[in-house]
Amino acid sequence: DRNAFEVHVACFHRRGPLESLVAGRVASLATFPIEGFGRPATVRQWFRFARWCRDINVRIVHTCELYANIFGLPAAALAGVDVRIGNRRELITPDKTRGQLRCQRLAYATAHVVVANSTAAAAQLRREGVPARKIRIVSNGVDCAAFAPARLPGRPIRASTIRSTGPRS
Repeated sequence: DRNAFEVHVACFHRRGPLESLVAGRVASLATFPIEGFGRPATVRQWFRFARWCRDINVRIVHTCELYANIFGLPAAALAGVDVRIGNRRELITPDKTRGQLRCQRLAYATAHVVVANSTAAAAQLRREGVPARKIRIVSNGVDCAAFAPARLPGRPIRASTIRSTGPRS
């Protein structure tokens, strides 16, 4: 709701199919380029992000994946951002190192809430030490029951009939 929120987007690199989709629809699009967490330049970008949050009076930071969680949540805490939301959209995968997962767990400690996309992801967060009070589940998909057609009194809903003619070649 653009009447209630002024949206600012931060990213590591401005490239990819979503850039053009976002660029014209947000108040600002800031870039904080990093090439890895073990580099001194990343620390400078981390402080730049915290300063940017303070300068534009960011009230909510919502990160979307491991790298954004590790970078954004602690920097937003440093900046004094009022609401910090992390995300967990996967279970442990072989492409993540133990060090990355450890850093993400530390980043979650600076979040007010961590959103999981499934009960399995929420269970993984609890196993990793994220307190249950911080975890919220927003499942992928749509609750079809919420969009069920209303039945009108006296008018039954007709089911369509699908006739099978057998396999086609």
